[in-house]
Amino acid sequence: MRENTYEVKLYLGSVEGYHGKQFSEEELVKAIGLFQKGHAESMPVRVAPTCYVHEDYSERGWEVVAICYPRLPKHREQINLFMNELAVHLLDKFKQNRISVVQPDVTVMHSSEKPEDRYYGSSNTIN
Repeated sequence: MRENTYEVKLYLGSVEGYHGKQFSEEELVKAIGLFQKGHAESMPVRVAPTCYVHEDYSERGWEVVAICYPRLPKHREQINLFMNELAVHLLDKFKQNRISVVQPDVTVMHSSEKPEDRYYGSSNTIN
């Protein structure tokens, strides 16, 4: 089996807002699994830990990746739509300020409308 390579990556932090409750990989995986079960175009994803760094700010987070998996192939548009809908779901579920979805030709940033969304303080460290 062969399919043209295509992947979309989603990036989110591991803390609600900037100073809220930290959530685990297990909680994230469970939330993704429930979302997949309720989605007409469900697809497998890979979850990996990552760390974001900008000057004196750092935060642990997650990279969630969907690929055009040859066993369950999907069109690029289906993968893009699934990952953007997953981002919106996780934005709300884990009270994120922003989640980025990186497609091969564009990055889409989903944002909350919370007041803390405007705060980017230097006192934040890895959680």
